[in-house]
Amino acid sequence: MFEMGFEYQVRSIANHVRPDRQTLLFSATFRKRIERLARDILTDPVRIIQGDVGEANNQTRSGKKGLVGIHDISNMQF
Repeated sequence: MFEMGFEYQVRSIANHVRPDRQTLLFSATFRKRIERLARDILTDPVRIIQGDVGEANNQTRSGKKGLVGIHDISNMQF
């Protein structure tokens, strides 16, 4: 959506919903613009990484799969 010019709209929606919302953010390629958005709109985020950080673009092309790590799920409420 960012490549199509929707960053402003995504940020606007995030700023107009309740602050206690649950937000899920998925991206096959976590580029710097997406990381900035995540830092700005997510509270206590949990990051699930498939492969090595920074390798996302290569993995999506090669089809390589496998879960590498889950960062801090202690704050998750079920």
